[in-house]
Amino acid sequence: MYVNNQMMYNNMMMGGMMNERMGVMMSAPFGTLYGLSLAAITSGLIVIISGIMISRKPSNSQMWGIITIVFSVIGILGMGGFILGTVLGTLGGILALTMGK
Repeated sequence: MYVNNQMMYNNMMMGGMMNERMGVMMSAPFGTLYGLSLAAITSGLIVIISGIMISRKPSNSQMWGIITIVFSVIGILGMGGFILGTVLGTLGGILALTMGK
């Protein structure tokens, strides 16, 4: 009897609220949080690739600098490496733009 009362209490107090919220989040394809995380990881990989391309092909550093800045700012959707990644990526893109002249 205690188990049933405890389960009923949990469902009434927290279960109903949490199940509704989680159902809404997970009802979208891949969920909202998964989509933002995927966007942040993808933009982080593009920033890393553009950093490598800046060092390998300095003649195209302005183009890769712009790509770095754009995707560093997009990466803030997923907290951008706790904001530090966004700041460092933006500074790196600015340096690539100024050094390419």
